[in-house]
Amino acid sequence: TRENFEEYMDDDLNTAKAKQALLSLAGEVNSRGEASDKVGDTLRELSMVLGIDVRPDVNSREASMAELLSDLRDNAREREDYEASDFIRDELERLGFEVEDSEEGSRWF
Repeated sequence: TRENFEEYMDDDLNTAKAKQALLSLAGEVNSRGEASDKVGDTLRELSMVLGIDVRPDVNSREASMAELLSDLRDNAREREDYEASDFIRDELERLGFEVEDSEEGSRWF
């Protein structure tokens, strides 16, 4: 659990036990199937603390598509077409990308 992970990290950065907590979370994700979104998000977040990137690889075709959609979304935002912008954002998220907005534009990951 998150609590176990945090306890182990607070215990003089006991990364060996923290990794065991991550493996336990991974088992929980696998056993819950689709109902594991929240647990999966927690697993990804805590893994990144240890420098372990468990996000699925994005192939170049998916990256190109996400970049195109992001550019279209930036264009819609510039035109103040927020309905189109929101639709594109929802589609990017449906495809598994996270979208972050800033004054310079959007970025996805």
